[in-house]
Amino acid sequence: MENPFSSPQTAAAADLGDFAPLSPERERLAKLGEVFVAWERLRIWYNVVLAVVAVLVLVGIVLSSGLQLSKNDFDILIEAAIGANVCFLAGPLLEGYVTWWIKPASWLRKPVFVLGTVASVLLTIIVVLAVAAGFELPAPG
Repeated sequence: MENPFSSPQTAAAADLGDFAPLSPERERLAKLGEVFVAWERLRIWYNVVLAVVAVLVLVGIVLSSGLQLSKNDFDILIEAAIGANVCFLAGPLLEGYVTWWIKPASWLRKPVFVLGTVASVLLTIIVVLAVAAGFELPAPG
């Protein structure tokens, strides 16, 4: 029930609903959400770049040496891809903590993404070369 004695300004603020000003904590949470959404969009490009590099290196090795890949080789590559995506979390975590504790830091996104992707490309090449050289994962247990 609406208060007939409330000022028009109070009634107007109550009608704002979703458009009411956010508290400082809610505003920080909203900024944090924006950070993670932006990084999830970048994750697509990250995975595309790593997949293209892995496929190109593998195709080059297979064509030049006639190597045949085993199921274990593919298992290693899949585990490496999962590990790469776990490492990807360093980017949104870094930007998220800076945004939460200091202030929004979207300027960090591009250099961290580029440096992380370059490092991951190098690791991808190393893993693919190791698989081609016959690297075996130790049996669990």
